[in-house]
Amino acid sequence: MKNQSWLNSSLDNKYLTFLFSLDEKLNKSNDVEEIFNFIINNIFNYFSESDLIKINIKYKNDNYGDEIDNINKSNILSIPIIVNNEEKGKMTFYYRDIDDKKIEFSKAEKDFIKLLIDRLSDYLSTIEKIGNTLYKEYTPIYNAKITEKYSQDLINWLSVFNLTVNQIDELLHTCLNFRKGETVCKQSAFSSYFILLAEGYCKSFVEDSKGHTLSFMVNKAFEFVALSSLYGKTFYFTTVTLTPCKIYLIEKNDFLNIMEHNKDFHREVTKWLCENYNIVFEKLAIRGLKQTIGRVAHTLLYLSQTVFESDVIPNLITRKDIAEFSGMSNENCVRILSSFKRDNIIKYTKNGIQIKDLDLLKTIIVAG
Repeated sequence: MKNQSWLNSSLDNKYLTFLFSLDEKLNKSNDVEEIFNFIINNIFNYFSESDLIKINIKYKNDNYGDEIDNINKSNILSIPIIVNNEEKGKMTFYYRDIDDKKIEFSKAEKDFIKLLIDRLSDYLSTIEKIGNTLYKEYTPIYNAKITEKYSQDLINWLSVFNLTVNQIDELLHTCLNFRKGETVCKQSAFSSYFILLAEGYCKSFVEDSKGHTLSFMVNKAFEFVALSSLYGKTFYFTTVTLTPCKIYLIEKNDFLNIMEHNKDFHREVTKWLCENYNIVFEKLAIRGLKQTIGRVAHTLLYLSQTVFESDVIPNLITRKDIAEFSGMSNENCVRILSSFKRDNIIKYTKNGIQIKDLDLLKTIIVAG
């Protein structure tokens, strides 16, 4: 899904009721056929002419619901099901004509269908990734040394949380490799898990009902992502990979069980979460209290000092990313970056944006 419009739009409560019930089903089942049948058997009452609505779901080589071969194509609504950036099927809706009267889909019905298919696509993408991944490299092997299953850097990071070897094995049983530009978690999608980023960089942002985005964090290796959804049903933001990434999916129930039995782990996780989200609060203050020049300066400082820990912000961060992190248009951001370049505060190199005058950049943040 591209936004939280199902929460923010004018959709009737009846549509939200179905989406919430679907979320509960998605959280409990990995059976695709069961999910399709649930949709087909329960969705009729959410349309204005429930007796006349017909539904067909085509996924891969299987068909579910009503046949549509002989349907008048002018009286049909068909939307593809996109799974991991590939069209794997489609969901088709149509009203059966009666007394030569053609029934049109309302705007609310179309919005509802689109949100439903977006949610279904997210679910199927996750199921397919898990099903297609070879786990032999990462799945715990009895009597094996833990360093043979996980990197030493990852073990060192997890040791801070006072986890035992068995608890690490319990948490890190599902590992996925993501390509650059793939969605790791989607705002408003169901969340039976959250993420441990083991390698690479990701970008997290929130979206509104019009598709506008507000980036607030770059995630780097050895960070929990979307831990804020631990007690919720959905993800609160979207995370997209900036580089190829290795990611562990951590089941919420496994995590909560360890927190219950390992009080030291519980304490360290809470401490990490508080320290980590101070970054978000700081960025909110900068956005609300600083002028545009101060916001760009703060973004550059955050990326160079906190994220990449270098005076060079690599090319994987674009000017558009900097604009989104600074909460302004691309044009304004490019104009300010150009002025920084003229004043020799930054320099464009083949590797990225180099910070030439860190002290002046900090002064601009204070004054801006």
